[in-house]
Amino acid sequence: MTFPRGSSSELERIRSALQAEVDARSLRSVAESVRMSPTGLSNVLNGTQPYGKTMVRLREWYQREEGLSGVPAQVIADQLRRYVSTLPEPDEGVAILIATINRLYGSAGVPAPEWVRRVRSSLTG
Repeated sequence: MTFPRGSSSELERIRSALQAEVDARSLRSVAESVRMSPTGLSNVLNGTQPYGKTMVRLREWYQREEGLSGVPAQVIADQLRRYVSTLPEPDEGVAILIATINRLYGSAGVPAPEWVRRVRSSLTG
């Protein structure tokens, strides 16, 4: 299995969020929440390019901590519905937005955040 390495801008966003968390908490506690060693996290923060599973863990942490993973699917769907509320079928518009977001992540070679799946499921179920 291959893992996308991540663009430099993606990695810088993640590093910035990680550093803010380390500044607010501690290296050890943030490393634990990322599921990596404090030394490994320190290396990433100091510019080491993460590979494979480490990049996956960093993305998962970022999506969990900085993304929408803690927001209920219905809340996200309601927010998206506001942008397409004047369409004859707003829920269809939301479904198209979610499908487009999913395709954008796929085109970038990275998995879509979990919230995308949750919102898609909430629309069909």
